[in-house]
Amino acid sequence: MKNLLLIAYAYPPISSPGAVRAARMIKSLTEHGWHTSVLTTKDGYSQRIGGLSDPLEDKPENLHRIKDLIAATHNRYIAEEEKAGTNNFIESSKTILKSKLKLLLFPGRDIFWAKSAAKFEPSKDIKLVYSTSPPASSHIAANAISRKYNLPWIAEFRDPLSWLDTKNKASRFRRWRLARYEAWVVKRATAVVVVSETFKDYFESRYPHANIISIPNGAEFDSAKIVETLEKRKNRKALKNQTLRLVHTGSLYNGIRPPKNVIAACKKAMKISDLKFECLFAGNDAHLAVEAAEELGCPNIVKNMGTLPHAETKTLLESADATISLLHREKLGMISIMSKFLDYLPAGAPILNLGGSDYVLSRIITDQGAGGSFEYDDIDGMVNWLIALPEMEAPDTQKLCQDWSAAKMGQSMAKLFDETIANKA
Repeated sequence: MKNLLLIAYAYPPISSPGAVRAARMIKSLTEHGWHTSVLTTKDGYSQRIGGLSDPLEDKPENLHRIKDLIAATHNRYIAEEEKAGTNNFIESSKTILKSKLKLLLFPGRDIFWAKSAAKFEPSKDIKLVYSTSPPASSHIAANAISRKYNLPWIAEFRDPLSWLDTKNKASRFRRWRLARYEAWVVKRATAVVVVSETFKDYFESRYPHANIISIPNGAEFDSAKIVETLEKRKNRKALKNQTLRLVHTGSLYNGIRPPKNVIAACKKAMKISDLKFECLFAGNDAHLAVEAAEELGCPNIVKNMGTLPHAETKTLLESADATISLLHREKLGMISIMSKFLDYLPAGAPILNLGGSDYVLSRIITDQGAGGSFEYDDIDGMVNWLIALPEMEAPDTQKLCQDWSAAKMGQSMAKLFDETIANKA
């Protein structure tokens, strides 16, 4: 076995997309001769419901946790605030303080954790250092360790640091600083991994001499469960005069992924056909979908499922006749492949995707027959798609899951790692 040091702030029990990718990466790499040690956080941010169990079981020989004092203080404050009840003055003060801290704690609020992680001494059998962001500070620790111990270093960017909102002066200043930091990382890393081909094109245009590799996310799929789900779907489709169910899971990001137009399309499709639709939204801001339906005068179409554990969102998706994918309406949506896409695939339902036709996920969904993609304002296009839904050909779910499996991601990772250490030798 060859040995890898993975530096990942986002790691179980944190259940962010980055933590899920890290956990799946470790498991799939084992099958290709790579053993992973993890350097991560203790008491970090983003402790969410439904996280993966720790794949390394907190064994001290391969899992090393460094406390993030700022995050620990933040988490205690939030817990105390929840006990005391909501205070509007405290909430507004906290928002202002956070915006100021973003400028001071550069490149992120986990900077002190990264400084402590940089002092970590890896075992002598480590052959390679791999760091992942966001959060962005993990690359600082990786650079320090790789230099001190003369190890090749691969930096992963799940989101670009140089592609941020520029609507106000503060964000423009932060973007400038992050862009310089991104360039600093790319210059020093042996190779850079990104998570989509479009993202790779963007990075290569900025850094033409860098070694940029695209390795998309992959998921662990239960083949037997997929067969069972598809059989239930056939039985459900055979029912006549049923209400067709559309399901969206995950955050709407306070309206950056607006649900209004897909609800409007359902309303119009019901008006001009004998079909009935219901839209179920599960997430921490699903109330925005309810508000949009009320504004459109069709409150009965939408149901707020609230925040659900991950296992329950999967069950909900399996009951859908179609799933709803809403992409960011800002530029970041062009190059991102939402991790939620990997939850949608095994459900076996066609995906109704909203976003620009030039967005990478829009092209994937259309080209691979996973569903239909439409511009946000193409309500008539969505209406025609919805009316055709009862007779629509099902996606080739089993093939799609093979193409987007963690096993395939691990194979690509292992190949890159083998080539990296071979080149160093």
